Amino acid sequence: MLAMVGTSGEEGVVVTSERQRDLLVRASEALARAEVAVRGGHAEEVLALEAREAAQALAQVLGEEVGEEMLDALFARFCIGK
Repeated sequence: MLAMVGTSGEEGVVVTSERQRDLLVRASEALARAEVAVRGGHAEEVLALEAREAAQALAQVLGEEVGEEMLDALFARFCIGK
């Protein structure tokens, strides 16, 4: 089990896999970029792109969307079609 540490140094989220941690980091970074875009007055398309990336990463954590990385990891564990 992995714990993610927030900016205040407190453990806030417990994740059970490196994959989940990576997806949560990806979502957090995309949201940070979206904030920079908003504060910098960038085009709405930039904000939408970053928000979409964050939403996709979170959907994968929740199991609502399966990305290519997940499929690759799944098929790497099993010998299918031989």
